[in-house]
Amino acid sequence: MPEVKLYISPNPDQPGEYLVVVDGTGFYEADNRPVAIRIRGSDEWYDDKLFNMPDPAFPVRVLGGSFNIGTSVPAGKLNEDWGDDEVYALVSVQGYGDIKTNTIKGNF
Repeated sequence: MPEVKLYISPNPDQPGEYLVVVDGTGFYEADNRPVAIRIRGSDEWYDDKLFNMPDPAFPVRVLGGSFNIGTSVPAGKLNEDWGDDEVYALVSVQGYGDIKTNTIKGNF
C-alpha cells in the first residue's frame, strides 16, 4: 500500500524559510512515473492552494517504488490563515490518483 508523508521544519541555512519535504513509498508499480504535489492549507469551508512541487524545470519520478521531493519556501507561503496553520499535501502519481498526506499544524 503506497504511503506519503509531509515534513515541515525551519531551514537552518535560510532564516525565515521552511524546508517542505514529501516522501512517498510503496509505489512499486509506478517506476519512472512523474510525481506532482500540491501543498494546501486546510480550512473548514475551503482548502487554500498554497503552492505546487516540484519545479517544472526539475521533474521528479518514482524510482524503485519511492520518491523524495523537497524545497525551501518563505514562511509566508505556509501561512494559510489567522492563528495556527494546517498544511497538507496532495500527491499525484499516475495510476494512483490523489493521495493526501498527514496534516502539519504550526504558526508560520
